[in-house]
Amino acid sequence: MKVNTLKSKKELREEAMTKRLGLSAEEVKHKSHKIMSTFFSLDYYKKANAIMFYVEMRNEVVTKEAIVKALSDAKKVAVPKVKKGNGLLAIEISNLNELTPGTFGVLEPKGK
Repeated sequence: MKVNTLKSKKELREEAMTKRLGLSAEEVKHKSHKIMSTFFSLDYYKKANAIMFYVEMRNEVVTKEAIVKALSDAKKVAVPKVKKGNGLLAIEISNLNELTPGTFGVLEPKGK
């Protein structure tokens, strides 16, 4: 008899969340810096006119500094906004001051 050892998507998400939440602030900062350094070195980034970022929460990769850098590199930057009945919308921003806590406390563009 063959035993199914594959984990469900839900189990994998829960494992990843537990590991991520177990990281120290210093670990998150260090890993985020490495990820963003790699991202900014990619030709895809260099050639892009527009970039979409999420705004981090709960130990996710820190993106606020990356958003500021992309804006200073003259990129158009969009972040998601939850719009009831429409799901997620990509909203262009020109600075972090345009963000306010929205659904689940995640920073998203004000009012648009």
